[in-house]
Amino acid sequence: MIDISMKEGNMQEFKGEGSIGLIASKVTVEGPIKKDKTSFILSARRTYLDILARPLIKAATEGDENLGYYFYDLNGKVNHIVNDKNRLYLSVYSGDDKAYSKFKNFYVNDNERTEYDEEFGLKWGNFISALRWNNVINSRLFSNYTFTYSKYNFDLFSNYEEKITGLGATETNTYSDRYFSGIRDWAGRADFEFIPNPDHYFRFGTNVIFHKFSPGVYASKSSVGDNDLQLGAEELNSTEYAVYAEDDINITSRLKANLGLHYSGFNTEGQNYNSLQPRIAARYLVNSSTSVKASYVTMAQFIHLLTNAGLGLPTDLWVPATANIGPQKAMQVAIGGVKNFKSFELSAEAYYKTMDGLIEYKDGATYLNLDEDWQDKVAAGEGLSYGLELLLQKKVGKISGWIGYTLSKTERRFEEINFGEWFPYKYDRRHDVSLALAHEWKENKDFSVVWVYGTGNAVSLPTQRYEGASVNSNGGSWRPDIEYYESRNNFRNRDYHRLDVSFSWWKTKKWGERKWTLGIYNVYNRMNPFFMDIGYDKQSNKQVKQYSLFPIIPSFSYGFKF
Repeated sequence: MIDISMKEGNMQEFKGEGSIGLIASKVTVEGPIKKDKTSFILSARRTYLDILARPLIKAATEGDENLGYYFYDLNGKVNHIVNDKNRLYLSVYSGDDKAYSKFKNFYVNDNERTEYDEEFGLKWGNFISALRWNNVINSRLFSNYTFTYSKYNFDLFSNYEEKITGLGATETNTYSDRYFSGIRDWAGRADFEFIPNPDHYFRFGTNVIFHKFSPGVYASKSSVGDNDLQLGAEELNSTEYAVYAEDDINITSRLKANLGLHYSGFNTEGQNYNSLQPRIAARYLVNSSTSVKASYVTMAQFIHLLTNAGLGLPTDLWVPATANIGPQKAMQVAIGGVKNFKSFELSAEAYYKTMDGLIEYKDGATYLNLDEDWQDKVAAGEGLSYGLELLLQKKVGKISGWIGYTLSKTERRFEEINFGEWFPYKYDRRHDVSLALAHEWKENKDFSVVWVYGTGNAVSLPTQRYEGASVNSNGGSWRPDIEYYESRNNFRNRDYHRLDVSFSWWKTKKWGERKWTLGIYNVYNRMNPFFMDIGYDKQSNKQVKQYSLFPIIPSFSYGFKF
């Protein structure tokens, strides 16, 4: 479990920090609204790589496309002390990402010149707000009551504009297509912590979430004629609820265990799903420098991730369990150990995970099959994932860093897909390597190097293609192209790897601290794949084309703290 919480604002004085750079800028300010009573913290971040580095990206891209990517996020939090036993927190987060490709060109036909401007891409974003009441019931019992509203949106878009000039007049036509989906949640939860003695730490609570799903809507607009269209699945309302309890137990001075039980339920379309999930984890100290651990976990999830298996922009859609499609369930066992040396720490962990109730698009089906309900386009099956993770860290000394390696395998099997045979999952990554080193040779100067490597994602490529043709000699109807896939996810994108370096130096000033950083992203200009699609060469022949976002990019930033 990862527990992530936002910093609380300074109750005593105003503070701030931030950086201004070529690729991104960020700023954080905090301070008292009422000293020793109420504080705030605000932070903002925005990348503008798509603007300043556009010439570099364009020069490194095959063809005439102009690719880009950016994101922004905003965070805010207010912390109010009611009295010694009660606190209130109000926090808000908003963020959006956008990846796109733009293309401009023209052609001349008879006495007409047609200029066209095309853009396609995807956007996704989140909005989260939370109100939390922290209450100290007594010296051994604490409580948190939280009320949240959150929203997730996914938007796949295409915009096309053409200007036709001829005989002294210009006509402008526009076309747009969108496929969007989303989730809105209203939730409340109560969490308690009880510490009866130093050997037990109880946590228990309950929560309820009201979901409103928009599984997918397609909208098309045109300035030509009356051709506007909107199709899509109906919204689904669901209720999710859970109760949990767990205890951290110090069995002996060397043996510690966590015992837990989680019950969850999901009500949708008159169908009610229930799941009881026992969990156990233990850690044993062999000696002062060596420990071993093991865990057994069962889980249930009532929201499915539905991804496209073929070429094109990556579309990860979240859809709920329904009366026809059950939840996904998983069981995972893991065993590992940690060994500390003088200045190094070595850890290793092996895991084995089984999954049931997974969903995947059937052969030939995509999110754009608008005449079908999404539930009719998917099949349910099972999954298997296992692997070994190794990590060597150096935390002390002028040279610090780590090297990590993961060997893993993730497979899926569906009776209605791939002839019922196992196939690699889209995000199966057989090898994953990360190397990070930092050298601080003076008190105010450091140099860092990061290298990452990962096996390419699995995608489905057709092995045979039959061109479409007119069904009759008069061309009254058209038979579309037919593609044959030998197996699901039968091809791998190019492996992902890149090298980043940076050099920083800083100095303390009367007003605070300033820091300069120079760096190079993707030093050897590796064109890593973002996605692949069917494109055309200069002779208008179809080909599989790779789209990449980030070439070698030099960067600098000025950071400050006061």
